Amino acid sequence: MKNMFVKNTIMMTFALFFGALALTACEKDQSVITPDEVAVIIEGALMTDSEGAAAGISEVVSIAEKFTLDAPSLSCGQTADTTFSRSLSNTRITADYTASANWTLQCNQFNVPQRIVMNLQSSGTYTTPRVSSNDNGTGSLTVSNLVTGPNFLINGSCTRNGSQTRLLRNGNGATSTVAITLTNVAVSKTTRKIQSGSAEVLITGQGSDGQTINSTGSIVFNGDGTATLSINGRTYTITLG
Repeated sequence: MKNMFVKNTIMMTFALFFGALALTACEKDQSVITPDEVAVIIEGALMTDSEGAAAGISEVVSIAEKFTLDAPSLSCGQTADTTFSRSLSNTRITADYTASANWTLQCNQFNVPQRIVMNLQSSGTYTTPRVSSNDNGTGSLTVSNLVTGPNFLINGSCTRNGSQTRLLRNGNGATSTVAITLTNVAVSKTTRKIQSGSAEVLITGQGSDGQTINSTGSIVFNGDGTATLSINGRTYTITLG
């Protein structure tokens, strides 16, 4: 009887020990920033509504049209600037941003416009069903193909620094930096829609549990208002608008 008691006590001790380990592992897993949550942060740095890279693309195209095509008002080498704010609220996102932009028209030796070089700065907040973020961004974009061809071509980089909370269902938080480098993003001069192009993305930061975030990925613009993000061995479709 004594041996049975000792045996049961040992078994109960092991059960409690491994149960505690399982609970600890479960709690740890819940605090880790998952690949899906990393993708959510990148989505915010890319979307138009959250003043991401797609917003910078839209802005540089709008400036190219307004100042060089529709009613040319920039002289070669001339610089201009503007500030603006955006607020929106719908079922998909609530956002509030202020931004500024300055740009320069560059011409060739015959004074024919070749490209506009634009610098962007923004700061604000956005909330979606999956994440809330308080962030600021910078961008350096060049739009070329101003007077030839059916598409504008955009190259350059955008960087977003942010503090995210309420990530997905685990309630994780993070601080992050997302750097997006755009390559030959073609935008229709007729529709203003992105037709094609690609980008490289680097995300670094730290999760609320101290976990380091450091991933690289690629983005392909699909020409239908979406982009495909490939990162951490997974692919995600992001709606840009």
